[in-house]
Amino acid sequence: LGVFKKQYWLGTIAMQHPFDFLSIADIIHTVRPDLIIETGTANGGSALMWASMMHLCGLDTGRVLSLDLAPPVWDNKTTHWGGIPR
Repeated sequence: LGVFKKQYWLGTIAMQHPFDFLSIADIIHTVRPDLIIETGTANGGSALMWASMMHLCGLDTGRVLSLDLAPPVWDNKTTHWGGIPR
């Protein structure tokens, strides 16, 4: 469980086990999906990983839809939600 909570992607916490990340990255590369739907956004790190992996695989029109019951937590200094501001 300790490894699970200490994974980061582009500076954002990605609560994804490293073995799961590698497996899903391989699935993205092999299947080449147009859409990935994630339930349970948390910090948004895994959605950022999937979007990055899609970009690295040349799936520039691919989308990641991440859904959560709780809205993301923002502080006064937040200018973007994880990764590179767009």
